[in-house]
Amino acid sequence: MKTYMKRYLAMLMACVLFMGSMYGGGGAVRAAAADPARSAGRVATATDPSVPKNLGHLTAVPVSASSVKLTWDKCEQADVYRVYVYDSAKKKYIRNGSTKSAVYTVSRLAASGSSYTFAVQGLAVSGGKYVETTKLTTVTAKTLPGKVKVSDLGVYMTSAVYLTWSAVKGADRYQVYRYSKTYKRWVKIAETDKLVYKNDGLTAATGYSYMVRAVMKYGGQTYTGDFSSVLRTATVPRSVSDAVYYERKEWKRSSAGDYRPVWYDEDFDGIRGYRLELKRSNGAAGYAIYYQDVKNGSQPDVRRARLLTYTKNTTMSLRRTTRKGYERMFWVSEYVSYGGKIFVNPSKIPVTYEGDIDIYLNSRGKTVEIKKKIYGAADNQLSEIRYYTAGGALKKYSVYVYNSRDFVSRVNTYNSKGRLIKVEKWR
Repeated sequence: MKTYMKRYLAMLMACVLFMGSMYGGGGAVRAAAADPARSAGRVATATDPSVPKNLGHLTAVPVSASSVKLTWDKCEQADVYRVYVYDSAKKKYIRNGSTKSAVYTVSRLAASGSSYTFAVQGLAVSGGKYVETTKLTTVTAKTLPGKVKVSDLGVYMTSAVYLTWSAVKGADRYQVYRYSKTYKRWVKIAETDKLVYKNDGLTAATGYSYMVRAVMKYGGQTYTGDFSSVLRTATVPRSVSDAVYYERKEWKRSSAGDYRPVWYDEDFDGIRGYRLELKRSNGAAGYAIYYQDVKNGSQPDVRRARLLTYTKNTTMSLRRTTRKGYERMFWVSEYVSYGGKIFVNPSKIPVTYEGDIDIYLNSRGKTVEIKKKIYGAADNQLSEIRYYTAGGALKKYSVYVYNSRDFVSRVNTYNSKGRLIKVEKWR
């Protein structure tokens, strides 16, 4: 029995010595360095079997404007992996986190579209301490470009839309997408390295939706950033082609049988207010009405015109100016609504004609007839009179025709249906 125990102890000591020679007696696997940058730079020989090797196939792929995904080959001796990000200001690696898998996403990176250097090191637990199983292995990658901020240029046209956006760090180009109402999806319509894009060939008075994103080329690959917020903009309608504004006056029948002004003030020539009549055009949601008060004899200036109101009606009753010695002039534009905004045709068209509305009252103050007189905008000559009943129904109208010397040569009178019923001629 004693002989057997001696043989067993001898064999056990031989195994211990053999294992010691294989693993350096436990001293060849060194503890992980406190500073990974120093660990990465130490000198070792290729013949030293205890020197950790580089981490296999460490790669980095951009995930977002603030994160990068790292992957590597798993090391059998490693229990955990530490991940570091190089801080160029402090000139050292800063620990970001650790993982037991061979995948790790570095997040909360501050600069989009920027280059970062990452490092990963495999560690094993021995005697309650971490020891190196791989070298500190590095890789460089970029974060994706940031989100583009897009807006319209503020220049509105009937057949085109201008887009503009801010430059994004790391972007090589930009992709422009427009929503297709036909296909019910977003369609890429352009790719450009400019910060502005003009989308031509559009339909007037129509809303369009756009998104833009940045494109980055890095390491032979193409990456795209997040889409911008949706921009809703529109083409504007074609400006109104025909409009009339009338000066409104009232006349009351006197006991002598003639009509006299109900209200008169020579500063306003008996004007009680104005009435606009606009020609409806296709596609417009409504009209933008502008005005300017000018002194008698002075020229109106559209650059000084002020917005009075937006309206969807083709007729408007307006108050006269309260400024003595001034006359109120009007301009009209058309607009469309889209995405909660109003898009107005930039052209302000002066009303085509001026006119008068004469309201005739009997001695008891009841309306008996209405006359609308229209004057040509160019020469201010009387061009047409329309006669209405007290209820506002058209009775007839007369059109005045002028000769080459600007004198009335003929008056054509039509009934309410537009049929010629009377012609008066002069030489």
